[in-house]
Amino acid sequence: MLLRCCFQICQQAMDIKLQSTLCLSQSHDCGIQDMVAMPTDQYAVPRGLRKNVRQPNVNKKALRQLYQKYAEELLPADHPGGPDGIAGDKFLELFKDLEVDPGTDVAALALASACNAAEMGVFRRREFICGCAALEVDNIADLRGKMPELRDNVISGKSLPEVYAYTFGVALEPPCKLLPLEEAAQYWALLLPNWPLREDFCDWAMRHMKGKAINRDLWMMILKLATEVPADLSNFNENPAWPVVLDDFVEYYRAQKGL
Repeated sequence: MLLRCCFQICQQAMDIKLQSTLCLSQSHDCGIQDMVAMPTDQYAVPRGLRKNVRQPNVNKKALRQLYQKYAEELLPADHPGGPDGIAGDKFLELFKDLEVDPGTDVAALALASACNAAEMGVFRRREFICGCAALEVDNIADLRGKMPELRDNVISGKSLPEVYAYTFGVALEPPCKLLPLEEAAQYWALLLPNWPLREDFCDWAMRHMKGKAINRDLWMMILKLATEVPADLSNFNENPAWPVVLDDFVEYYRAQKGL
């Protein structure tokens, strides 16, 4: 799960295409006017990050210096996000300075989603620069100050759909299109901490789906179950499109609780 981002670089099959206006150098510039993520995951769709009608309110020099404090050369050098990035010990140093534990705090996922980072535990140059520009921060103090907002927006549901969908793609280990159940359960604990049925569902899944993995469709339907169906499952039958796995869980849960 997220702990991998602390100790290894896990490449995710995602091609980031960025049109730029915010310059890092003559050969690498970056902007947020028309940022669009173009994932190669066949189940994903292009995702616009943010549309702005004005230039980002940041100090370009200060933002460049913030990035360079943590950056180092990375492979592959021809990565569309830039030849360098923040990874490994520097990645951990960044989050230490942000006072966020990247292994247990959903704010780390929210920041990665805001940057549209294509790899777990790595911020490439364009990703980090454009993400910070979109958040309108250009120094570590301001970025640290954004962490509570990023965290609260996920927990409150404001940014949950976007961060939740992003997490599935970045958590995959290419070329696999499935997320191991054990990993999925750990991400659900981060992303859906207030879902009353989360522990019941995870316990049931560990027993009845042992050895199976989660595909994108099921991942997204679990979000729908968690956010649109009350704990008593009173309106579950109103949607006939639930996958069989969730039908089985609801039947089991109702029998256990006498609903």
